[in-house]
Amino acid sequence: MGQAIGIIGLLADEDIEWLAAVGKVSQVVAGHQVIREREPVVALLLVLEGHFAVLVGGKQISQATKGDVMGDVSFVDSRGASATVAATGPGRILAISSELIRERLSDDANFAARFYRALSICLAQRLRRLSARKDSSAKGSELSDDADSPDELSPELLDELMLAGKRLDWLMTRVRG
Repeated sequence: MGQAIGIIGLLADEDIEWLAAVGKVSQVVAGHQVIREREPVVALLLVLEGHFAVLVGGKQISQATKGDVMGDVSFVDSRGASATVAATGPGRILAISSELIRERLSDDANFAARFYRALSICLAQRLRRLSARKDSSAKGSELSDDADSPDELSPELLDELMLAGKRLDWLMTRVRG
């Protein structure tokens, strides 16, 4: 489970209910591009099942799996996608319209605070992972055992994320029906 754990863990129950109510579930097949580099992204995508390759200039730089959020960078800066994301096998995604999210952000300051905090934490974690990977590649070695893990969460965040796995399971059950 990926970044959605951070997002779902920091949102309130009513926020998760809203995501389930407004989101659209789609089945995808291997090779289907859910996001195309440089093209507009009109929804945040949550991986419910499957694996997705994240490609820049045709080269795979990462992958997305159950619980990962896609389209978040474009949501924040309203620019075309920085990468192509393609299913590597069958999968399911939940698409939440960026327009609907922006409306809710405007209408509900508490949701906006929770949403942007969660999104910023997810983006920070991704940046740390990519920086650590790049740094270890440049040095030609793995990270040392005493280095801070880029996936490690602060004790403050751990308390807030305790229910996130259960919430993701609940969301998946909710959108299944």
